[in-house]
Amino acid sequence: MKRSAKTELRAKSVDDLQKQSLELREQLFKGRMTSAIEGKGLGGKARTLRRQIARIETFINQSRQGAAKAPAAKTVATKASTTKSSSKKAKV
Repeated sequence: MKRSAKTELRAKSVDDLQKQSLELREQLFKGRMTSAIEGKGLGGKARTLRRQIARIETFINQSRQGAAKAPAAKTVATKASTTKSSSKKAKV
């Protein structure tokens, strides 16, 4: 996906992203139904649709989390350093 497309997705509101995700899910569902009934597969388009849906859902989750994402990474690093030091003490 091009950078311009990603920036367009980031600029959209959560409601617009949810609508777009729903439309892509419907396309994927219709493609699966067509392949089951008529035998025509989606081919590579199914993979593209799944990736687009995942990308959109990622942007939705990132916008919901906002700035709370950065402190969570610091707490994980702190926990990892404390567990390593405690495991060394147990071995000695």
